[in-house]
Amino acid sequence: MNIVKSLALAAVLAASAATAQASVIYATAVDSFTQGGTTVSGGIKPDRSNPNNALGAPDGKFVSIGLGGQLVVSFGSLFKTPGAIWEITFGNRDNHVEKADIYAGIGNVFTYVGSVVNSVNMNTFSFAGVFSQIKVVDTSPSNVTNRDGFDVDAISVVPVPVPVPAAGLLLLSAVGAFGMLRRRMA
Repeated sequence: MNIVKSLALAAVLAASAATAQASVIYATAVDSFTQGGTTVSGGIKPDRSNPNNALGAPDGKFVSIGLGGQLVVSFGSLFKTPGAIWEITFGNRDNHVEKADIYAGIGNVFTYVGSVVNSVNMNTFSFAGVFSQIKVVDTSPSNVTNRDGFDVDAISVVPVPVPVPAAGLLLLSAVGAFGMLRRRMA
């Protein structure tokens, strides 16, 4: 009888673990990138011009979107709220105000979800619905202190749970094991 209890408990725990989703996912692909302008002579540095720097978890590598530029990324799966974006600003953030509007989209149809500013390293944003893309549009003021616009190190969102067929089978096994346990106890 203890074996049946143990099997039932193991099946329930396995089903729970199998259906659990990652807490966040990071951008996996750049769908489009239009780099904006800069107030720095010589333009944006090459190491800040690679949009692939915005993919994956925060790592200190970033892309400067440029004044008025935009970046569209996707995540390899559908996602829901909340989202977060990591911005890199070296030095005094008060003197280098960088801003961006955030849009969530699916099939390149976008909905405005909010604005972010570089006053903190990580900004969060919320939205309603299920999407597959995030678009970041630089809205930084173009003055001498804003050199190359909003800098993106990483973007994360919460994945939409995907049913795992094996979890359903494990759950059925657990229910069956509890049924067997009940019969043996009767």
